[in-house]
Amino acid sequence: MKITKLKNLILLITLIIIFLIDFGLIANINNKWNETVKSIETLTYETSLKEEYIKNALEKRNEEFKWALSLFVLSNFIGVILLYLYRKEKNEYEQKLYDEKEKAIITLKSIGDAVITTDEKGDIRFLNFIAQKILLYSKEEVIGKNINEILKLIDTKTNKPIDLEIKKVLDIGKIRVLNENIGLINKNNQLFEIEDSIAPIKNKEGKVLGAVFVFHDVTEQNQYRKKLAENEKIMLQQSKLTSMADMLENMAHHWRQPLSLISTLATGLKIKKQINDLDDDYLMESLENINQSSQNLSKIIDDFTIFLRPTNRKNEYFLLDKSLEKVITIFESKFKANNINVNINTKEKIEFYGCENELMQVFIGIINNCIDAVLLKEDRFIFIDIYENENEIEISFLDSGGGISNDIMDRIFEPYFTTKYKTQGKGISLYVIEGMVKNLFNGVIKVENENFSFKDKKLSGAKFSIFLRLEGAIVSN
Repeated sequence: MKITKLKNLILLITLIIIFLIDFGLIANINNKWNETVKSIETLTYETSLKEEYIKNALEKRNEEFKWALSLFVLSNFIGVILLYLYRKEKNEYEQKLYDEKEKAIITLKSIGDAVITTDEKGDIRFLNFIAQKILLYSKEEVIGKNINEILKLIDTKTNKPIDLEIKKVLDIGKIRVLNENIGLINKNNQLFEIEDSIAPIKNKEGKVLGAVFVFHDVTEQNQYRKKLAENEKIMLQQSKLTSMADMLENMAHHWRQPLSLISTLATGLKIKKQINDLDDDYLMESLENINQSSQNLSKIIDDFTIFLRPTNRKNEYFLLDKSLEKVITIFESKFKANNINVNINTKEKIEFYGCENELMQVFIGIINNCIDAVLLKEDRFIFIDIYENENEIEISFLDSGGGISNDIMDRIFEPYFTTKYKTQGKGISLYVIEGMVKNLFNGVIKVENENFSFKDKKLSGAKFSIFLRLEGAIVSN
């Protein structure tokens, strides 16, 4: 394009120079002829000599006129060429503009999002097929109308109208992305949930020529998200119920010994009373033992109550090692009954801010999985470590259950996926555990197989590691 313009400029300059030369020649010829005419009038030659002089002067003038005429023809020829090139370039430029416009229109028509363009006043100049389909307006119905007359936006949470603020976009000339929860009401009063943005259209000089409003329908997508959230909520509740059943079973183990003791003491008191062999010392000792057993039962109830009531999402500071102790207490009878050796390493006292109840549920879910794994082995060990690792807290659970098959390692956090860790069908699923760690504590849970030695025994198992942000936690030795 620049080369073409340079050529045209050179031709134009050449044309002007030729015109100036031609004009100068003609002016010079006229001046000379006027001088010749004056000199002829003053000649005193004989008639024959005078005619010869006039003849030579005319021939000279005609010769000069031929040069002037040649230059005039040349300048006209160059002018015709310039006019041709100008028209050709103009036609090519207009064709290019037309092609670009057609390409832009085709793009806007075929794009997956709804597109509406306006002029500098906010009046609609174009809308693509998707926009027509959602709004149920044809081009003829909306072209020339102000966009605020056609687009009715509301907040889907409050049902209050939302101003498109296109005037602000046109005045300021900046892109505006609308907030979430945007609803669009079409011609038939149908509600569509949308995500959208509005941007100014500018020329090369930066002048705002109009605006483009782009939006896409996310109604189905949002419905899917809501359904998924509801399903996850149901899964969490189901997992909590199964976990609660497991905890109630553990509670029953805890209750058996004190209840058995109370029953034995009560029976002994009754028999001694019947045979008149009940002395005060035996009575007081038996009552003291019954009272102690009752207090033990009360403590067990207190320990389990936190899990049996609904989660209230109360965030507060709590010691991680103390929370772990509460969880271990729940499993004590199960550990003893199944000869499971639990080793806990909590050298650092870490005070964490969050919902203790929910984190303890995560601990219970992982420990249940560890128990299910080690029950299949002769050597039954569970190692639990809590420590600070750079800028995060790591809580790891390592069992001696032999590990997880590499074929399913990448799938264990999928919903409804079952491994050997779920042979008993109890506890919170790993999918729910991962969701709780991620969504409730902004943390990460990872799993890997690990080979290790303990007391000269070579063992292997799965290691679940929870990583929590250290920010907000208090660490002390």
